Amino acid sequence: MIKNIILLFVFSFFSDFLKSQSNYHDFNADENICRFLIGDDVNIRDIPSTKGKIVSKLPIGSCVRILEKTDYTLTLKDFESHWYKVSFGDFKNKNVGYVWGGMISYITSDASNESRKGYNYHFGVHSVDYKHEFGNSGTFQIRVSKDNKQLDKILTQENISFTDSDWSLSSIGNKGLKNIDDILSVSIFEEKCDGANHGMIYLVSDGKLHFISDVGGSGYSDEWEETYIIYPDDERGSPNTIIVVYEYYYMGKRDISFTKYRWNGISLIEI
Repeated sequence: MIKNIILLFVFSFFSDFLKSQSNYHDFNADENICRFLIGDDVNIRDIPSTKGKIVSKLPIGSCVRILEKTDYTLTLKDFESHWYKVSFGDFKNKNVGYVWGGMISYITSDASNESRKGYNYHFGVHSVDYKHEFGNSGTFQIRVSKDNKQLDKILTQENISFTDSDWSLSSIGNKGLKNIDDILSVSIFEEKCDGANHGMIYLVSDGKLHFISDVGGSGYSDEWEETYIIYPDDERGSPNTIIVVYEYYYMGKRDISFTKYRWNGISLIEI
């Protein structure tokens, strides 16, 4: 029963929040959609090349609207992406230039209304670490900004697949934890085997990200494993305590282990 509830909760991210496109580094041209920059002090150029003249520098979280995906690409840290013709600024003072796709946030999400901190979370590719016949995998980056100023940046673990994967990013509030601003959930669903979901949970305090745990699960009807979190606001929650639960099921036998943490205002302490 618990397994089904948690899986339903994880998969609900993909209907409630932004999902990835089929190609992890491509964006569709649509001047009605605002895309946000994940880079800071991003160079906007007059031609789709690093040799182009810089026509503007834009801070993290700036809105650009994609007018065209060019045929020109740039590869940094083995990550190849197209140059895009974009417009920026307001409609009365609209400017046009070119930006490399790696500087555009794949997903940007606002902090929950509960936190009222005005944070923006940005998610995108940092590097391609492995290339093989089944597709590429690598490291992602998550940045926190407020009022177009970067507050924090962290990198995920390596070797996350870019192929046949969907990503979602969500702010879920403090879930009953004291003295924190928010909790950020990153979910990845890989369409392999019967499907494997993977997520990373971060605590947000004073604009800084603190890793809590990997979550998610995979397996089949007779064997599966899953990691999930019980928060203070949950039915089985404890005051100001994060409980990380690991379940392993094999041929009718289920093993469960718990790890408990408390936030001391600076870091998570195992109790």
